Amino acid sequence: MTPTTSTRFHGETVDLVAVGRYVAGTPPLPELSEAEQEYTAQVMVQAGFSTTTVADRLGVSDRTVTRWRAAWSQEEEAAADTLHWQTRGACADEDPDLFFPTGTKAEAYVMGEQAKAICRRCPVMDQCQAWALEHRMSKGVWGGLGDGQRRNVLRQRGRGEVA
Repeated sequence: MTPTTSTRFHGETVDLVAVGRYVAGTPPLPELSEAEQEYTAQVMVQAGFSTTTVADRLGVSDRTVTRWRAAWSQEEEAAADTLHWQTRGACADEDPDLFFPTGTKAEAYVMGEQAKAICRRCPVMDQCQAWALEHRMSKGVWGGLGDGQRRNVLRQRGRGEVA
């Protein structure tokens, strides 16, 4: 298996060998792109290096490293918010089976309508619906939409219609 020597960071390729040289302080230190500098700074900060040490090693100002750190915090908060919307859902304390209706057509209809009623009072209904559409959830009630309703929305989007 070939070791990975690069990764993507903010849409740019980062040379992990060069990053490793900077983190270890091993000469010769190659010239880094801005994305490589920021990635290296993030690795160094996570490893416990001080802002001043990171700035000195990378040849940037303390202010630049501080600005990067602030941006990372905002990205982490946004990621955490994205991942934890489900815990804030009105469905979190409900029986999950209600959101995946089964039984006769009439029973499934009633269950689906009960689930949608819970969705309508949910503070994260829009996030749930967007997630379900993005991930092409084929079964269940998500964000107030049943499977057929989601298929219709996706079909309309595929035709360029506003859903």
